[in-house]
Amino acid sequence: LSAQAQILDPVDWTFDTKDLGDGSYELIFKANMDAGWYIYSQNMDDDGPVPTAFTFDEDGDPFEQSSEIVEKGDLIEKFDKLFEMTVRKYGKEVVFSTVVKGKPGTEITGYLTYMTCDDGRCLPPEDVDFEFILK
Repeated sequence: LSAQAQILDPVDWTFDTKDLGDGSYELIFKANMDAGWYIYSQNMDDDGPVPTAFTFDEDGDPFEQSSEIVEKGDLIEKFDKLFEMTVRKYGKEVVFSTVVKGKPGTEITGYLTYMTCDDGRCLPPEDVDFEFILK
């Protein structure tokens, strides 16, 4: 008999850029979650789930971040029994984006940190590397 462990990977991240003209670009971080799984807003109270956070490498090509990272999706803000507090989370899909200024060919790298939970369990926070090349 053989046993197989099921590895849970309920969140799929994709990364894209949009040329806004005049040397400005939108960086798009999109998360798609399996049914019943959630990730958390950047704006969370302490002592709760790990908020989604973005870290840009500072030793790469020069660029200027000209906007905060905004999040768009169906925000769920309600009391969560797992954390015994009100949380801000997204299910199905959420898009985080920011506007940067840079030259074509600029490479922007870093990582994001997020935590995912369903209604009964959470997976440990995970770091995901990202890379954008401005075109």
